[in-house]
Amino acid sequence: MRKTTIAYAKAHFSELCHLAAIKGQQILILRHGKPTAMIGPVDAAGQAKTPRMTAKAFDVLIDGMIATTPYKAMTSKRALGRDRLDQII
Repeated sequence: MRKTTIAYAKAHFSELCHLAAIKGQQILILRHGKPTAMIGPVDAAGQAKTPRMTAKAFDVLIDGMIATTPYKAMTSKRALGRDRLDQII
């Protein structure tokens, strides 16, 4: 990890961003010798490259939810509030 001062980072910001984006380097910015901020590649910030849940895992989740739902649960018509319209008409 590269370390630099705030003054250098201010003067060479685009160069440091290039190092982070293209070369994947992390740059620690120091203020009075203490860490203040960090410039790094987007992937290092926690962005996932793969989906968090696969389609198969999603299907398993939905199937499990359906299997554990009681038979006389709320109907979709009632959940959407459409049953109240039947009482008016």
